[in-house]
Amino acid sequence: MNTEALLQRLRAQLTPKKAVQKDVRTRLMRHIQEPACIAEVQKLLSPSKAKKQAIWQRVQQSVAPASQEVLDALSGTLNASAGVHASLKQRILAHLEPQHGTIWGSVMKWTASFAVVALLVQMSPAIFLVQPSVAQSDVLLLPQDGQVAISVQDMWEDVQDQLIVQNGMRIRTYDGGTATIVLRDDAVVRLDEGTIIQIHDTSERVDRAVEPVPTLSLLAGRIWVQGLVSETVRGITVSASFGHTTVHDGSMSIESTEEMTAIKVWNRYANVAKADEAVFLVAGQQTQLRQDNPILIKKIPEVQYTEAWASSNLSRDAVHRRYIAHLQHERRAAVAGILPTSKMYAAKRFAEEVDVFMTLGEEARVQKRIDQANRRLNEAAALIAEGEDAEAIAEPLQEFRGALVALGETDDSVSQFLLRQSVSEAFSDVVAAQPGDESYIIKEAVLQAGADLPDTVVDETQIQEIMIADHLASLMNALSADNPATFEEHWAMLKPETIALQREDSPLDMEVRREAQIVLGQIALMLQEDEYSTLGVKDAVIEDLTAFLPPEEVSAPILLTEEQVNLVIADIVDRVYTYKMPQSRQNQLRIEITALEGHEEEGRFLRALKRSLPERSRLTNMVRRRAVELRWARAAEGTIVIGDAVSENL
Repeated sequence: MNTEALLQRLRAQLTPKKAVQKDVRTRLMRHIQEPACIAEVQKLLSPSKAKKQAIWQRVQQSVAPASQEVLDALSGTLNASAGVHASLKQRILAHLEPQHGTIWGSVMKWTASFAVVALLVQMSPAIFLVQPSVAQSDVLLLPQDGQVAISVQDMWEDVQDQLIVQNGMRIRTYDGGTATIVLRDDAVVRLDEGTIIQIHDTSERVDRAVEPVPTLSLLAGRIWVQGLVSETVRGITVSASFGHTTVHDGSMSIESTEEMTAIKVWNRYANVAKADEAVFLVAGQQTQLRQDNPILIKKIPEVQYTEAWASSNLSRDAVHRRYIAHLQHERRAAVAGILPTSKMYAAKRFAEEVDVFMTLGEEARVQKRIDQANRRLNEAAALIAEGEDAEAIAEPLQEFRGALVALGETDDSVSQFLLRQSVSEAFSDVVAAQPGDESYIIKEAVLQAGADLPDTVVDETQIQEIMIADHLASLMNALSADNPATFEEHWAMLKPETIALQREDSPLDMEVRREAQIVLGQIALMLQEDEYSTLGVKDAVIEDLTAFLPPEEVSAPILLTEEQVNLVIADIVDRVYTYKMPQSRQNQLRIEITALEGHEEEGRFLRALKRSLPERSRLTNMVRRRAVELRWARAAEGTIVIGDAVSENL
């Protein structure tokens, strides 16, 4: 038999008969039509709109009374009057002898009725109160460029997609490879190429340990760490060969080799410790830890801010901070439940009072009151998200502060502890917010509530320091975003605070004052550069910020006569103007300025060169920039040596 005949025979045998096909089709159609039957049944069983409206009106009538009025009525019903007490006493005394009758039936009826009422009262909070259930994300590793690998038991395995980071895990980037670790809302760690780290602690930061608990170890290479946690909880601690560094709310980079560990602080501050030595670095400062050397603090050269490692990470930090602030705000709004703008809000508040009324134990009741205060913050966040006016938003924030202050008046130590813990957690949830963010008004309310408590979480001076740091960051962001209007707005809010920075008897912490002085000096320097000279910032604002530039260098002994200096400058100007094209002139001037670096009379040369060039030109700006850099360098030459001496220049 040939192949074609065999195939035709097989087709004839495998093709079902028409009766079979019809039976299969009938069964399929029956299954297809069943959902339609179910839908019809569902339609028949669903109540009409009129019935729904009637049920809803009955619910509203049941919960319409104000919470306090209902509780007063309930209290009057359940608490017998003096006359009833006396009558009951007489009846009990008269019936001490056993008697036959049907009294047990009445008792059972009253007991059952009370049980039903209690059950309904306990259920009402569950109906109207939304419990926070949005958890923070896991600690994630996000591979980016090149080859990235992980190791748990000394076996390296390449990683292509994101994964959850576990304690004890080692992470490695090879040449050309980079990766990012996101520690929930607390921090982000970026690994440069050729870096190896080990994870130690991925737990949530809910306490403030006396001794730093290492979050991770830097075994080799370079990382960038941005912390977003408050001072009231444990910071992000990086352990390296010669010490460890802790950051709370700020950014730093750490590089580790066999000979040293280099730490640079780019934003806010960080604590550096080595054996028995410890220092506090603020933005713009760096140090290197070595085996036998003391800790020295130096200034980060301005040129390093323009390098790709710093500039790209600072930009990513700003984006990540805004994202976390927005995410935290959304979480609050998501669990707000019924808002003050809703007709059912009275029912929600009634349910809260019932919840407290049915709670046994003073500690549990205090915790319920704290939870209610936090709901006011959530409601404010939701009202902001819905675009309500400032007056509507201010009301729940005032209730939040008032509720905590009322609870703070008690002398109970447990209540005080619960209050401090609640405010600390609330502040941790808004630490990423900065002026201009939608949730910054909530941050201000939390800070003020903490200051209002008897055993304060933060005092008024600390609030002032936090506000200064926030406005400094916003000032720098507005300048980088080429937004002169926002820049001037933040400066108007910050300017009154700078008076406290310059007073010798200022209550502000010395480290905060140093941080502000450095950041404002950097901003003043940036405003003198070509890139920002056309931004449009008002001259009065620039003049205010000029006061924060580093001090003029101290006059050195004159080694050259004025005539000799002028001859050198004349030769430089001639060489610059040999060229006709502006770019060629700038290139030649850059060569001439570089040739002057390190000369004992460099400052005099620069001043004379500036006078010899056209005023407010690009050439003049180049000379001015180098002059300011020189002043910074001279100011930083008197380096702080911890344990030995403190420089007056820094």
